[in-house]
Amino acid sequence: MKQLFQEDQIAVQLYTVRNYLGSTNEIAETLKKIRAIGYGAVETVGFLGPQGAECWRMLDDSGLICCSAHEVFEDIEARPDEIIEKMNQLGCKYVVSANPFKVDFESASSVKTFTKTLNKIGKLYKEAGLTLLYHNHNMEFARVNGAMNWLDYIYNETDPEYVKSQLDIYWIQLGGGNPESWCKKMKGRLLAIHLKDFGVAGGTLENPIKNPVCKELGEGNLELKPIIEAAEASGCRWYIVEIHDNWVDSDPFKSIEICFSYLKKNFC
Repeated sequence: MKQLFQEDQIAVQLYTVRNYLGSTNEIAETLKKIRAIGYGAVETVGFLGPQGAECWRMLDDSGLICCSAHEVFEDIEARPDEIIEKMNQLGCKYVVSANPFKVDFESASSVKTFTKTLNKIGKLYKEAGLTLLYHNHNMEFARVNGAMNWLDYIYNETDPEYVKSQLDIYWIQLGGGNPESWCKKMKGRLLAIHLKDFGVAGGTLENPIKNPVCKELGEGNLELKPIIEAAEASGCRWYIVEIHDNWVDSDPFKSIEICFSYLKKNFC
């Protein structure tokens, strides 16, 4: 198979191992485990709360870099100076707006106000030498008067120079979208992608209908090859593994090892 990207472009989202980040000692051991699997980068999530600068130093000690940082939209808007300082300490250029808690995706006025604000703060962060990425879930796939979903609206109404994209293929699929098509649509804007597979589980003999679950790469039903090929053709820089739950043997480290091996074998 043709090599699509380098091994050092694979990262892991630390939300995957959130149950192993309870203290500075535990964080240090977790980062070492991630590095030992083969990952060279991590994506932070609110950067681990109160541990602060000590955690930034632990990244260096473990041999990992921070490829991008997930932050709550409301914090990105309200405390730009703090976020910019944090990003500079991390040596990271991509700040990701993830999960705006106060936006009502059932309200057109709420989403339109949010979109205008997203564009405004994207400009602010660009002027500070950073790049703002928007991370989707499934709520953005609600339709706007039957004609357009909110994710289309957000990208149509923001400046591509100020708001870039971090697509999450699992949430696109769960929202009824097509991950491959979205990767193509975001050409020139797609700088990072969240990778996880999509499966179903649960159900009983009486009610056999199963529920969506997050799966390790290659263990679910997504056609990953064309998705990743489309992401690469669109200029994707980072391929970020995230497994929410449903880990192999309840062990997230086993799950991220399976994912790393899958990517390395099939795409690197």
